[in-house]
Amino acid sequence: KKLDVASSVEKARNEANWHQLASIADTIREENIFKKLIKAESELEILIASNSIEQDETLSSLKRQLLTITNDAKKKQQYQLESSFLLAKTYYYLKLFKDVTKLYAELKLESIHVSDNSNRWLVRNICEAFCCKGKCLEQLKANSADIIKCYERASTLLITLNISGKFNKERRDSTSKFVIGEFLEESIGTIPRLLLNKCSTDDIVRRSRFLLVAFDSNFSLHLRALLSYHLAEILLFRMNDHKYLPVTLKSITDYANQTLPLVKLSIDDVKNLYFPDDITEEVLLLLLLTEMLTIKDIENIGITDLNHLRNVYDLLTVVLMRRSLIPIVAEIYERALKYSMDIFHIWFQFSLSLIANRKYDRAILALKKCLVISPKNSIINLIIAKISLNYLNDFDDAEMYATQIIDQKESHHLSANAYLILGIAYSRKASSVLLINHRKKLQERALNALEKAYRLAPGDYRTSFYLALNYAFIRDIVNAVHYSRIALHLNGTDLGCLHLTALLLSAQKKGRQALDVCDIASTEYPDNFSLMFLKAKLEEVYISGNQALDTYKAILVKYHLLSKKAKLNENRAKSDVISTISYNQVTYSDDASSVSGISTVGSKGLSTHLDFELTPRLLTKIWLSIADVYIQLGRLSDAEMSIREASMINSKSVEYGRLHESKGNWREAKQCYDDVLAGNHDHFDTLLHLGLTHHKLGNLDMAEKFFLEAVKVEPAAHCAWNALGTILQERDCDDTAAECFLLASDFESTSPAVSFHSILQFI
Repeated sequence: KKLDVASSVEKARNEANWHQLASIADTIREENIFKKLIKAESELEILIASNSIEQDETLSSLKRQLLTITNDAKKKQQYQLESSFLLAKTYYYLKLFKDVTKLYAELKLESIHVSDNSNRWLVRNICEAFCCKGKCLEQLKANSADIIKCYERASTLLITLNISGKFNKERRDSTSKFVIGEFLEESIGTIPRLLLNKCSTDDIVRRSRFLLVAFDSNFSLHLRALLSYHLAEILLFRMNDHKYLPVTLKSITDYANQTLPLVKLSIDDVKNLYFPDDITEEVLLLLLLTEMLTIKDIENIGITDLNHLRNVYDLLTVVLMRRSLIPIVAEIYERALKYSMDIFHIWFQFSLSLIANRKYDRAILALKKCLVISPKNSIINLIIAKISLNYLNDFDDAEMYATQIIDQKESHHLSANAYLILGIAYSRKASSVLLINHRKKLQERALNALEKAYRLAPGDYRTSFYLALNYAFIRDIVNAVHYSRIALHLNGTDLGCLHLTALLLSAQKKGRQALDVCDIASTEYPDNFSLMFLKAKLEEVYISGNQALDTYKAILVKYHLLSKKAKLNENRAKSDVISTISYNQVTYSDDASSVSGISTVGSKGLSTHLDFELTPRLLTKIWLSIADVYIQLGRLSDAEMSIREASMINSKSVEYGRLHESKGNWREAKQCYDDVLAGNHDHFDTLLHLGLTHHKLGNLDMAEKFFLEAVKVEPAAHCAWNALGTILQERDCDDTAAECFLLASDFESTSPAVSFHSILQFI
């Protein structure tokens, strides 16, 4: 019967089944030291496992019990080692660190002999004792060498038993499983981090690599996951490509022989290992291994604390984003949702990865899930509003989410951002509305919201910039100049501020000064096409068509050079993807450490690291701008060649009609404009030229109709008002014509070289 009890106690201890151990203690009738010992042991371990260790009264009571048990054990010379280990652990959780080290000194911990026949539970307790001593010495600011020695001894004991096959053998021969224990796993697994300020980074990396090789996959998933995670963290943040120590078979075996002579690592154990080529590859492999081991642990044990998995995904994000592997980041977080459906951080990171991957519709859905988890999170409302405004042109949603932030009465910073988004949403709505009264109301709302944003955040250049831009839209040049100067003072290198300043100078007919601003801006943004187009237009208006033509040709050359550069960057990024292990292609085997099915994936939407998109539409615009200058210079054959180049990209363009106009082919011009208008009913240039064409053909009714449509689209276009006035004058509507001419004159006096709407309202 005693043998049955002893084997039951050993089984419960090996499996860390402390409730079972308490039940066994209750079945023992005799009040002896053994019963008291296992009763106290079960109470202590249950208290630790329940994370209720801060209950000092219970711990103090256990300390008194264990002191009595230890004294009795010394007298009867029974269970002295076991009772002392439990008492030392109690001291540790009571933060009596000196008492812990004193007790271990009395036990002569370093002299305790461990053999292959030693009890597994005893070995685990000795390992825990060394880790506990190491932690106490850390708290007591002891010598680093003594601390390192404690952790080395603990890891050596575990490695020796693991390599000798004791654990595996006993696991096969017994129905019980052996649990290392959370304390020991955390202590050994965090050795790399614990030793950060006590050893050189190179030593920590060598030690961690050796431990990963020494602990096989059947030993402890959580322990290996911790080791790989902390090694990846150190490699990522404490080592660079120049100081990287390559992983080799010799480096691992040499370290084992020099540092841990008790451990004889067989060459066969490491022959089949894969050795990464560089630091990024090693970090990525370590993190993918950590993820697999952690997921395996979750599936096997049902761990509910997912903080470790979350940290792994955060590090994976850092590594992959450094290599611009954005699609893989999104894939990883999508898989993570399987294990963390209601964790805000995972959903938020997933939504950010979708935004980086330009999947804005899905990002909105993910962000709305974040709002379900955290309903009062104004940051999420702000991001949804920005995406709706910037990428989806959903002004109603942008308005709704911005209003929610305002209603929550958040900080001045958040409220200012909300009013800024609200103002831009109203402004962009106004630019798409054709009804004049409705447009005016929206413009008033936009200015009102932007003024509130400016009052809340006068130091934010964006509030003054957008105020200036919206005053420019309604041709209030005085206020526009006032706020643009404030914006320029707050951020003198911002592209939008410089662009708007140049346009306002051109609206004040200060062309030379506007060109000077363009030249200054070009030094900061040499590859920005908006600035280059503005410079060419200013040269066309204030200098000569030939100089503008030279600038447009330079823009064309720049486009082709940057296209080649973008293709090279894209190929380089794709090669990075090809050298990366695809998360989707990694499969789990029975051995959780093995990675099978390694293959490669392509990547879409990789960043070219440029501040614009080299689209066919941009190339078309360049050719048509060149054609426009040729037409004005009377070089119709050159214009026709430029238009043909543009037509290879887009067959419908206003310049075809312009070319026919220049040749006096009014009916052909009309047909071209009709074709363009069929695809874009609100295209201002087409409406204007179609009106002029009908005027030349003598169809005054149709001419008036198209001029009216043109002024609805661009109410401040002086050329449209002037043309409308001419038609009305010919029809003897002198009073109305005079009003049109006056409006045309007013608008012309404040007309910029390029429309103010050429500046995008983008947050």
